Amino acid sequence: MKVRPLKFSKMVLALAGLSIFPLTSQASLVIKLDDGTNPPIVISDNAIGDTTALAGVNTINKSLGNWLVNVVSSANIGSTLTSPLLSLTSFNVSFTGATAPTSPLKIFLTDTGYGPTPGLFNLHVGGTQSGGASVTAKYFYDTGNNPFALSNQLGTTQTFTTGAYSNQQTAGPGGIIPNFYSLTLEADITNVPGGFFNSQFTSTLSAAPVPLPAAAWLFGSAVMGLLGMRKRKKAI
Repeated sequence: MKVRPLKFSKMVLALAGLSIFPLTSQASLVIKLDDGTNPPIVISDNAIGDTTALAGVNTINKSLGNWLVNVVSSANIGSTLTSPLLSLTSFNVSFTGATAPTSPLKIFLTDTGYGPTPGLFNLHVGGTQSGGASVTAKYFYDTGNNPFALSNQLGTTQTFTTGAYSNQQTAGPGGIIPNFYSLTLEADITNVPGGFFNSQFTSTLSAAPVPLPAAAWLFGSAVMGLLGMRKRKKAI
């Protein structure tokens, strides 16, 4: 049986599609709460404790010691292996102890299985807080692809003590991160006085836009040139 060669135009579209439409990340989104005193609470997407059935959205409402945490986090929705999007959104974190806590409350969001990725990320945090505490945002990646790994920090630690706050950074390790690696967001609430504390915040890590490399322009020029040659041959 004679095998028909793939048409030139279809071959071009197939090659282009490989680079334009990367696969969607299928890694598991996990939240961890740690107050430094009680056993940490760890909840995976679509596991016991996640109150939202939608894949890629992990919603929890938990008490840990004197802390009450109502967190909605989302990832994998619009996130791909090569263009990650990891977002930690808290509608409400409150502390009602009579005395200040001995350790900060740490809220972690992690996801694994990314890469390769151009090594630039947009890091954003914003929110409001009352009660005189501090809110700290940190971002990490780990080439060992381990969840909650804090081996490599992206950008600088941002600490806020005012009522309303916002910060934007663009940072990276200085090159492409090979597959596979994990990403972790950490939000710490510290210096909480006794009485009552309330916070709402959003922390996001996303891949920064990367200019189209020169090789892509050369590839496009070569394709157009080949198409032009085919048209000229047909006209002869």
